[in-house]
Amino acid sequence: MGRKITSKIEIEDGGQPLLDDSQTAEAFSCFFNDKVSKLANSSRYTPPQYEIPESNEFIAYSEIDVLNAINRLKRSKAQGFDEIPGLVIKDIGKLLLKPLCWLFNSISEHCQIPKAWKTSRVLPVFKKGDSKLVSNYRPISNISSVCKVFERCILNKLLEVGPSELFGPHQHGFFPNRSTITACLTVQDYVSQGLDNNRSVLMYSADLSAAFDMLRPETLTQTLVNININPNLTLLIRNYLSDRYSSVQINDSFSSMRSVPLGCVQGSVLGPSLFNIYTRGLGHDFPEHFFKISYADDSYVAVTCDDSDVDQKLEELSNVATKHFEWLEDIGMSCNRSKTEFIIFDRLGRHRDKTLKIGVDVITPTNSMRILGTIFQDDLKWTKHINKSIASANSMIPSLKYVSRFLTRPQYRMAINAHFVSKIMFASTVWHTSISAKERKKLNINLNRMARALCWKEIQEMKKTNKKPSNKFVYETSGLRSLASLCTIADCTMLYKLCTGLSIDPLCERLMSQCHSNDRSSNRLYFFDYSHRKVGKNSFVHRAKATAEFLTFDWAHLTLPNFKLKLRDITPIFMK
Repeated sequence: MGRKITSKIEIEDGGQPLLDDSQTAEAFSCFFNDKVSKLANSSRYTPPQYEIPESNEFIAYSEIDVLNAINRLKRSKAQGFDEIPGLVIKDIGKLLLKPLCWLFNSISEHCQIPKAWKTSRVLPVFKKGDSKLVSNYRPISNISSVCKVFERCILNKLLEVGPSELFGPHQHGFFPNRSTITACLTVQDYVSQGLDNNRSVLMYSADLSAAFDMLRPETLTQTLVNININPNLTLLIRNYLSDRYSSVQINDSFSSMRSVPLGCVQGSVLGPSLFNIYTRGLGHDFPEHFFKISYADDSYVAVTCDDSDVDQKLEELSNVATKHFEWLEDIGMSCNRSKTEFIIFDRLGRHRDKTLKIGVDVITPTNSMRILGTIFQDDLKWTKHINKSIASANSMIPSLKYVSRFLTRPQYRMAINAHFVSKIMFASTVWHTSISAKERKKLNINLNRMARALCWKEIQEMKKTNKKPSNKFVYETSGLRSLASLCTIADCTMLYKLCTGLSIDPLCERLMSQCHSNDRSSNRLYFFDYSHRKVGKNSFVHRAKATAEFLTFDWAHLTLPNFKLKLRDITPIFMK
C-alpha cells in the first residue's frame, strides 16, 4: 500500500545504470543528504542564543480538536512505517477519538514526540529534466498518519495566534484563504497602480536552494519564543524537529537510516507552516515604501519610480536586495543568486538599459518574469502567459482523446475541465480583462474545439440537414462553459472571498476602501473605479465595479457554497 516509485525508474551512477532497487535507494539517500550537508557547511549561519521561559500552562486537546484534525486528513493510501494509511484513520476516526485524545495529551504533557513518528519513509518524486539523474528528483516524506492528525492539532493551536501575526502579512503560501492567485493579484494591483500613475516599477525575485531542507531548529525555536508562543508548544515543536531519521524507499527496498538534523518535513502537515514562521521576518528593516510578497520560499520585492529618481530608487533596491540576501544567509538559507531575476515594468519601455547590483552580481532586466506560475510581461500584457497556457492544455489532448472512448459524456466533460480547461484558465482572474482580441480569439478557438468534441454526434446530425451549429448550441449541448462564462464566475468568486473576509490581504483593504452599499440592500456591495488609464483595469480593484454589477442577488450574507450555487444559476453557459 502507499505511494511507491515504479520499478521502471533507471538511475545512473557514473554513467552506469543502477538496476538494483536497494542500490538506487542508497544513491538517492546519499544525494539528498549530501546536498543539504554541502549547502549547510558553506553557509555562514551561527546558531542563536535563546531561552524558553518556564511555564506550567498545559496545552490540552479535546475530542473535538482531534475530530476536526481527522476530518482535515486526506483520504490517502500514503503511510509511514506504521503502515496505517490516512483513509483508515478517517474511516474509523470516531472510534479513535478517546484513545487519540489521551495519547496526544500525554505527548503534550511530556513534550516528547514518539521516535516512530520522527522516522520518515522518503519517496523520490521526479521534477523535470533527465529522469536518469538523481538531481532531478525531490524527496517527499511519508510519515505516520496518526502523527499527521497530531500535527494538525498543533497547527490549529498555533493559528489561534492569528495567521498574519504568525506568518507575517507578506506571506501567501500555506496561509488560510490565500493562494498563488491572491499573491499574483496583489502584485498586479501594485504594478498597475504604478503604471496608471505613469511611473515605472522595479522588481526582483529571490530564489533559494533546498529551502525547506535548510530550516534550522534553533532559529525557529527563537522565533517562536519571540512571538510569545506557549512555551509548552515551543518545546514540543523543538522536540518534533530533533532526532529525526529517514530512509529512502524504492519499491520494496530501503536505504540505510540517515539522521536529518536540519529542515522541516516535506509531506508533513506542520512543515510548511513552520517554514512560514521561520521566514516571517522578511523585510523587517526594508523602507516602508517598498513592496514585498512571498509564497513559501519564493519572494518578490519592488519599488516604484519616475524618470527623475530612477537611479536613486535603483540604488535603494540594490541595498534592499543585498540586505535581503544577507538576512536569508544569516538564518541559514542558501541563496541561488544565478536564478535571481530583475524586471522593470513600464508602459513605454523606459529604463531597459538599467541594471541591478546585488553585491558583486550585476543583473540585467528581463522582459518577463514568471511569478508563481503566471508570466508577467514588463508592459503588463499577457501574450507569453496565454501562449504557454494554451500549449500546456493542448499537450493533454492526445490523452483525453484516448480516454474518451471509455467515458460517458458527463465523465468526459469532467476530465476536460480538470485537465484542459484548468490549464487554459489558470489565473484568469489576473489576466482576462487585459488580453488582446487576438489572444481572446485563440482561447475561444481552443475551448470551442473541446466543446465540439463533447457534442460531435449532435453536430453531425445538424450537418446532415445542412445546418451550421452556432457556438451557443455547441456550448449548451456539451455543458462546457465558454471563456466569458468561466472568467465571470472566477471574478465573482474572488470578489466574494475578498469582501467577506475569506481572503485577508492588503488587496482586500484597498478594495473595501472603494466600496459603498445601496440603501435598498445592505447585502449587496457596489464599488467605485478610480483608475486613470486603461492599464489600471489590470487591477482587480478597478474591475470590482463591473463584477459587482453582474451579481443581481443579495450575496454578502451567503456562505461560499450557497454563493457558488446562485452564481452558477445566473451565469449562462455561453457568454460572448
